[in-house]
Amino acid sequence: MITDFLLIAVFSLFAILLLSKSFKGVVLFLAFFIPFEEFVLKFMPVSDEIYSLLRYGSEILLLMTLIALIMKKITEREHFVKTVADVPVLIFAGSVFLSGLLNQTPLLEIVLFIRIVLRYYLLYFIMVNINLDIEFTKKLIKGLIGIAVFQFVVGIAQVLVGDPINKILMPRPTTLTVGSYAAKKWLILGGLREKGHLVFGTFGDTVNLGLFILIVLTLVTAIFLVTQKNKEKFWLFFIIGLFILISTYSVGLVFTFMVVLLFMVLTVKRWGMLSFCGLLVGGVILIAFTYRTESFNLIASNSLISPIENLGLLFSERAWEVAKTNRLFTLFEVPSVIFSHSPLLGLGPGWELIRDKISSFWLGDVYWVQMLAQVGVIGLLAFLWIIWRFYKIGFKVYKNSNDLLMKGIALGFLGVIVGVFFYDFIGPALETRPLAFYFWLFAGLIGNWSKSIPGNGI
Repeated sequence: MITDFLLIAVFSLFAILLLSKSFKGVVLFLAFFIPFEEFVLKFMPVSDEIYSLLRYGSEILLLMTLIALIMKKITEREHFVKTVADVPVLIFAGSVFLSGLLNQTPLLEIVLFIRIVLRYYLLYFIMVNINLDIEFTKKLIKGLIGIAVFQFVVGIAQVLVGDPINKILMPRPTTLTVGSYAAKKWLILGGLREKGHLVFGTFGDTVNLGLFILIVLTLVTAIFLVTQKNKEKFWLFFIIGLFILISTYSVGLVFTFMVVLLFMVLTVKRWGMLSFCGLLVGGVILIAFTYRTESFNLIASNSLISPIENLGLLFSERAWEVAKTNRLFTLFEVPSVIFSHSPLLGLGPGWELIRDKISSFWLGDVYWVQMLAQVGVIGLLAFLWIIWRFYKIGFKVYKNSNDLLMKGIALGFLGVIVGVFFYDFIGPALETRPLAFYFWLFAGLIGNWSKSIPGNGI
């Protein structure tokens, strides 16, 4: 036991010393590894339990990087930068603990909840407290665009070839559960999507791929709106990206991107692009409405469902009837239950425990209602305060930066915030690993830039 502990301690110290040599290298490695994590881990020659544990690798690496950064700051007698997220994060974490204690939630469930919601806060904190340059930003953006293009190619291959490629790309299932949470949660969306062409790239999940495409497509579009450079390349990327996004069969993500696009165009006030956005949104709705059909007809059929037919389901009478009993019901009815029982601190942060207390199957999909149910008004407002502060620093960089690339990325980050807020009425975007990682990554990047721009807070 002592020998094992010493080996782990020596290895950890050696790793920390290596990490202290290149904080930017660690960030870039993780940024480029996350999209391939499911695919890479699938082929690791380990048991299913170890395979599931390896999913914690990125978080352990971030923790070790933070320790290395602390040691570096101490030895060089430098102070840590205070960030706009610090106070609301502390209030949110405190409200979670208080909610858990009052509702007699097991300590493990409380810790797991905080980990899932704030697991990449360390990444944000590291980003704000290290020195970044324009070359780092260029590498990051070019790398993410390259990965997106690769995902486009894989997605098109999945559409054309189908099962042979899908079987190679599908991740291994998990055997590990911690508390009421699966350490490796994998789900290829079922139901009608199984009647379509499954497009999930190397993410192992159609929605995770869609969220990644949403982020990169938003950033690339924002940079183009600001710089107006590389028009031909942009439009090619935009068209293929939108095709892949639609091919994930996530109707919510398609319309989320439409909302984000309209927001960004209105922010930069490019009226020509606004006309294009109007035609695009109107065209998608018109085509989808034209091909609308009833869900029970599609379920009963053996034929494949096209992405357009899938979008058309949103405009069917059956879809609106179902909505009244699922997400809309959750959105309007569940809060009344919370306000009558425990409005300030909710019913406790344990996920399965909260599902036992509220009989709404769709609670987890309407993320803001889920958070309200778990940690109450105080916890929800504290978390929304974090997002609002990120929006403010993003807008500050967008308005005051003279560098067009920085300005474009800041606009893209604002678009991501709007998209996340909108989509979290449909699904738990901020609990998904890929989106959460890049959300906190770009929050840290914007926070780092804001240090050089006059104004309160970073």
